[in-house]
This record gives sequence, C-alpha cells and structure tokens, in this order.
Amino acid sequence: QLIELARKRIIALKHMTWMTKSADENEGKTTGPDLLLGRTLAGRYQIETLIAEGGHGRVYRAFDQELQRHVALKVPKANRVTLPGQSDQFLEEARRAAKLRHSGIVSIHDVGRDDGQVFIVADLIEGQNLAELIERRRPSLNEASQIIASVADALQFAHDQGFLHRDIKPANILIDRHGQPHIADFGIAATVE
Repeated sequence: QLIELARKRIIALKHMTWMTKSADENEGKTTGPDLLLGRTLAGRYQIETLIAEGGHGRVYRAFDQELQRHVALKVPKANRVTLPGQSDQFLEEARRAAKLRHSGIVSIHDVGRDDGQVFIVADLIEGQNLAELIERRRPSLNEASQIIASVADALQFAHDQGFLHRDIKPANILIDRHGQPHIADFGIAATVE
C-alpha cells in the first residue's frame, strides 16, 4: 500500500515542471569566464571545477589544502548578497546549519570570506542528484521507497532540531555512489523561531 502511494506521488511529481527545469533557470546565470575557477579561497580551498549552478548560487569541486581532501564549495550569486548585512546573514545561516549532524544531510565544515566573496564548505558527495537519476532511469519502486524513507528521516531530524529546508526538490537530494540520499542546501534553511 505504501509502495502504491509512493508510485502515485512520483507520477504526479514527474508532471511538475520543477522536476526537469528550475523555476529561475535563466535568472542570474553567469556569462563569460568563471573568475573563481583556479583560485584559492582563504589560502586553503583550491577551486577546480563547477559542479552545479542554481538560482541561489554555484557549487564547485575544490581541494582543501589543509586537510588534503576534496570538498564542495558553495558561493552565493552576486544578486543574493547585494544589501548590507546579506553576506553576514548568508554565513550565519550556514553556521546554524553546520550544527546538523545526520548521515542523510550534507555536512557543512566551514564558512568564510575571501576578497569580498563569501562561501560555504561542505562534504563533496560523489554521485548524482535525484533529478539526474530520474532523468537517466526510472528508479524501481523499492529504490524510490528507500529514498523517500531516508529523506523523510533526515528531514524529520532537521525539523526536530528546529530547521526548515525551504527548497526540497530532486536537485537538492544527492545520491552517493552507494545509492544513499543526502539532502543538500541546508545553508539556505530557516530556523523555526
């Protein structure tokens, strides 16, 4: 009965445009060369490649020279931190989200500033996001049920800690190489106060 309900929900979700296309797909898209590629932020994070770009910012694969490991480094779009205090708010939200420790939530390890650029450093999840997985192949009912249950468990944990995600969508659910889902983008989450 739960599998049938999940199947119906997946079919309904497939008909929604946000499954295949971001609502703000063209908003804030950067044209021209990416000036962050090849840079080292805060004397530590060597930016290697662009992983993803959305309405809120860009995510890069970077190398943490101190800990000798790859990380995901997120920078907000310039139009997201234009007013005084927005950079501080962006970093404060990330600091709060860094307190979330759950196997189904991408962990935030650091925040910082470099020459006016603010950024968040998080786990690098090797794999694909749920939107890409759905586009490539249809998950089995068993696989879909497991993903839904894992994401629900992680969201419940976050809610119990006083966090609302505000942007749950397939592109923000990262599936690692072992098939385990991880919720990303808690850096833009809101605390329930």
